[in-house]
Amino acid sequence: MEYSIDIPVQVLTSLARIAGKRDPTRPYLHGVHIEPRLGWACATDGAMLLFARIERADAAPLTVPCDTIKSATRGSGKSARTAVVAYRDEGTDVSVRVGAQAATGADITRGEDAREYPPILRVVPSALTGEPASYDPAMLDAMQRAMREIAERPAEHMYVYSNGISGPGADCAAVARLGDCTDVLGIIMPLREAPPDGTSEFLAAFFKE
Repeated sequence: MEYSIDIPVQVLTSLARIAGKRDPTRPYLHGVHIEPRLGWACATDGAMLLFARIERADAAPLTVPCDTIKSATRGSGKSARTAVVAYRDEGTDVSVRVGAQAATGADITRGEDAREYPPILRVVPSALTGEPASYDPAMLDAMQRAMREIAERPAEHMYVYSNGISGPGADCAAVARLGDCTDVLGIIMPLREAPPDGTSEFLAAFFKE
């Protein structure tokens, strides 16, 4: 069965920047996963995960390679708003078209050596404890930039709702929101390393005359 869905260009390009680098053991990380029937797309590098709402469509899920997205959107300019993603339920080929420019690739989660996209919702915490945690600043910056681009809110601040560092998996994943925006949702894993000891003494010594 053939499918064709429309997705905002900013959703694809911003999520592609969140996606992980090429990894032969986890090839699905280097792509944008789309769930048309559920109305969202996402990308993860294994430590942060970003969801973006999209228009629902009666189409099968797929994972578009980041390279295909990059090729299709290269030089498209800010005037290009919508990308057309075409694919077949029984095949591996995926086409992404932005205006007159198109690129093809293979669905990362299909084919003889492919591996299914992981059950990503398992890392979404069911509750928030508010316990403190530390996070990679570069990760927070990348997440906020992507959220702002998708939501088209360049001045909005991202807020992180922490879950500590002690629990396994989703038990310590933090939730990130862009103000009151309901179009994007971020999940971030904390730094597992304990903070340096003696910070109180360090403060006293730092400002000591």
